[in-house]
Amino acid sequence: MLKTIFKYLLPIFFVAGISSALLVNFYVMPKVDYLIESYEPVEPAIIYDVQGREIDKIYTTNRELTTYEELPEYLIKAFIVTEDRNFFKHHGFDFLGIIRAFFTNVILMSKVQGASFC
Repeated sequence: MLKTIFKYLLPIFFVAGISSALLVNFYVMPKVDYLIESYEPVEPAIIYDVQGREIDKIYTTNRELTTYEELPEYLIKAFIVTEDRNFFKHHGFDFLGIIRAFFTNVILMSKVQGASFC
């Protein structure tokens, strides 16, 4: 009896979990591309001397924009390993990670784990 129940319910839960994850990813979460395109960094205050030469810049936040190509390879790998060590092994969807996170979050009734789907 229990095997029969699991035989039918497990695929239903699996499909429901994957569908929910995809729904959240594509329709609920903010669009990252929009956030990146609309990002406007805070410009520094520039101090000039009497001849108009720049003396210094005062930042509220001290940052410089860089491109992906300018980042050192070890830094990129460090970010990826921190977020998803299997990133290069799946094709954007870590199905085992999604299932693990789904069941962990359901069991603990809280969002304590995430999964890779980008």
